[in-house]
Amino acid sequence: RCYEGRGWKCGSRELFEYGQIQGSAGVRARMVKDVEGVLMFLMVGQTGELVAAPGDWDLFSSMFHRIKNRLSPRLRASVFEAEAYQIQVFSTQATESDLQQLLDQALAQIQRQLSAQ
Repeated sequence: RCYEGRGWKCGSRELFEYGQIQGSAGVRARMVKDVEGVLMFLMVGQTGELVAAPGDWDLFSSMFHRIKNRLSPRLRASVFEAEAYQIQVFSTQATESDLQQLLDQALAQIQRQLSAQ
């Protein structure tokens, strides 16, 4: 939604398989403004494991997550599932293969950081 706040429109959104997660670990969205861009993201759990991406991101889902994120971390953790981190890559020029490599690098770095905690 933050891209839409900057004038981008989501042309299409699809789930894709990534790593060991069967089904839908990542999201690929085609974004349009004056040019077309590609946004890809993954969700990573607190210990660095991949988490299945949300299948639908309608207005209700968006509002629910905004409200949830305003809760204190302690209350949020006691009521909802564990926290997840999102890794995003976005470009108007890079190929999807390049974006995939950036996701790989970012995931490896986050997994190293989480395992060091």
